[in-house]
Amino acid sequence: MAITYIDEAHLYLNSDGIIIPSVSQLINFQLGNEYESVPPWILKRAADYGTKIHALIQEYEENPEVELTPYEIEDWKVLMDYIKLKKQVGWVVHSMEQIVDYQERYAGRYDMFCCDGYMYDIKTTSKLMVEHLEIQLGLYYLALGMEEDKGYCIWIPKNDLIQRVEIKPWSNARCIDLLERYENEN
Repeated sequence: MAITYIDEAHLYLNSDGIIIPSVSQLINFQLGNEYESVPPWILKRAADYGTKIHALIQEYEENPEVELTPYEIEDWKVLMDYIKLKKQVGWVVHSMEQIVDYQERYAGRYDMFCCDGYMYDIKTTSKLMVEHLEIQLGLYYLALGMEEDKGYCIWIPKNDLIQRVEIKPWSNARCIDLLERYENEN
């Protein structure tokens, strides 16, 4: 199976070159687009911040011994808070930012899969959308051929305390039902 990801358009193509839904599309199908009333410039600013924080954490996880490039003070504080929480809780990252798919019917890219066997997602939103995460983690586990009773969110709200929040992912059966409903309507 060879999934192609086109970053500029946020599209996933299966091995036949056919566009398949993303994890985000399936979530929006289930819950509606929670951001449709938010002005585009605010969404872009929030997305840019989230992307920057993800990149900062990924850079650290890929080589924690390397001296990191200078970041703004706010970003440095986020990284130090992340490292402190990680040391307190003790997770070890196995892989990051990997594209996964379920039978080439949908695809997504998870943030972190840890050595404890659980999926971790990084969120920088001001409000934690638990239902969104339950579906998201469930879909990632299904794509990996796993069914787990928990996963985690590393929640990093801007100007607030970083937290590790336990999430109960959707079951494989519930995720397959969502996918089938999506396929029947699209």
